[in-house]
Amino acid sequence: MRKTKVSRRRYRHHEEAAALRLNNPFKIKKVAGRLRRITASFLPIIIISWVGLLLYLPYFQINRVSYSGLKVIKASEIDNLVQGRLRPRSIIWPVNNYFIFREDSMAQLIDEKFSINSVLVTKSFPNMLNVQVEEKTSAGIYDNGSGYYLLDGEGNKIKYLRGVGANEFSFTSSIASTTILSTSPSTTPASTVVHLPDYRGIVGEFGDYPIIYDQSPGAAEERELLIDPKIMDGLMAFYNALRSIKAIHANYFTINEAETGITVLTDKPYSVKFQPDANIENQISKLQIFLKYNKPVEYVDLRFGDRIYWK
Repeated sequence: MRKTKVSRRRYRHHEEAAALRLNNPFKIKKVAGRLRRITASFLPIIIISWVGLLLYLPYFQINRVSYSGLKVIKASEIDNLVQGRLRPRSIIWPVNNYFIFREDSMAQLIDEKFSINSVLVTKSFPNMLNVQVEEKTSAGIYDNGSGYYLLDGEGNKIKYLRGVGANEFSFTSSIASTTILSTSPSTTPASTVVHLPDYRGIVGEFGDYPIIYDQSPGAAEERELLIDPKIMDGLMAFYNALRSIKAIHANYFTINEAETGITVLTDKPYSVKFQPDANIENQISKLQIFLKYNKPVEYVDLRFGDRIYWK
């Protein structure tokens, strides 16, 4: 009888211990639901905070810009444009952020503002911008009497260089005849302003390019095509041929609608007139043969076929 009671007690003890070790399934569901609600409420805050850090941390703000491929265009000129785009216009939207900044938009703006062949803008993580430019090949310097412009090989304006200096003008006097009523004719001196390109200063400042002084009436008009491509092609061919024979050096070229052809002001006492749309090789060959046996003092004219006129 005692053994039975002891056995029952032991059985109950083991049963109660086993019950204590069992998990309540209803209790688990309540805890899991509570955790999901807490996670759901904090997740948007975590995401917003994470995005805010990516947008507003100084570590991700573009503050370094590198430039490559620049020859004539100054880095400071493009940098002014780039920094204007990188400068935030409000504290709400950081346009200089690495993840927001659009390289294609910046490249398009540079291409519109500068005369170039191509431009590539890339980003380097976390805060650097790379601007790679391919400039148009410079061929000459155009002078319209008021300013100097860089030209490409087709006569198009690449960029404005600088204005004509006051020291590039001189006055020449001539005698002009005038008649006044009730008096006899009289003569008075007349002054004419003459522009002489500062070719030495231009070459020293911008490089050894041919300088083309356009004396045509419409030279001062604002336009992109400054010289006809055919004329530019012949002028460049003549300029390069003179450099190769080394007989004379071209100081600068003049173009005038009143005359056909182009005049070369040289480092000799005489100038040379040639026809840019005729065979340049033949004209240079004639010039070489002529200079071998003659010493002109004013000009040599190659514009009329096989004939040469000189003084």
